[in-house]
Amino acid sequence: RSPRRNEIYRVIGGKSEVEVDTFVVQLELGDNLLLCSDGLWEMVRDNHIEEILSNNVGDPQAACAALVEAANANGGADNIAVVLVQVVAHTDDKVNSAS
Repeated sequence: RSPRRNEIYRVIGGKSEVEVDTFVVQLELGDNLLLCSDGLWEMVRDNHIEEILSNNVGDPQAACAALVEAANANGGADNIAVVLVQVVAHTDDKVNSAS
């Protein structure tokens, strides 16, 4: 809601060195990592994002499609970018972790 929310404070490619915030988070089975543009989070509230992720456990591609669809249904006023990583069980035959 801030009038300064669209100001860019750090960019890649603008300087020879970029200050980056980093932190470590312990992931657990069932966790989701969502990287998205403001085209998603300004159009879809957190509780609806959580509902979409819960309805698409194990299928990150379907979850991403549903998130983009929800943002467009709510007006799609900006570019919508979504990357989702779902932490799932690992087997020797297959790893299904990202879309």
